[in-house]
Amino acid sequence: MNFFNIGTAELLLIFIIALIVVGPRRLPEIARSLGKIMSDLRRMSQEFTTQMAQELNAPAEELSEVKEELKTPAKELSGIAKELRGTTKELSEIAKEPKPHTEVDQHSMTSDLPTQATSDQTFSEEGTSGQEPKDQNG
Repeated sequence: MNFFNIGTAELLLIFIIALIVVGPRRLPEIARSLGKIMSDLRRMSQEFTTQMAQELNAPAEELSEVKEELKTPAKELSGIAKELRGTTKELSEIAKEPKPHTEVDQHSMTSDLPTQATSDQTFSEEGTSGQEPKDQNG
């Protein structure tokens, strides 16, 4: 029996000294009072320990609740991220694909361009028939 690190021999010695000091009539009364005080101290100690454990565990419980609440939005964001990755991959594949060449009517392309004469050439109606342009001086 180790009560406050006191062995049986030490406890017996304390009991004998208390019997001599207090006397046999008051010893049972004092023992009851001492026992009641000890039980009250144990009860208060147990309540304090329980309350401290609850207070220390409260943030952990709140954290667990918040963690559970955040799981749903996290899953939704994960799904959105997957969709974005898929869309990005599709867009990059589309950007890498060669664009098909369409055949363009050469006549429609040249007729849309404005014609300009160079400063060296002066065209006349005769100039288009293959003759050299005439010099205006002579």
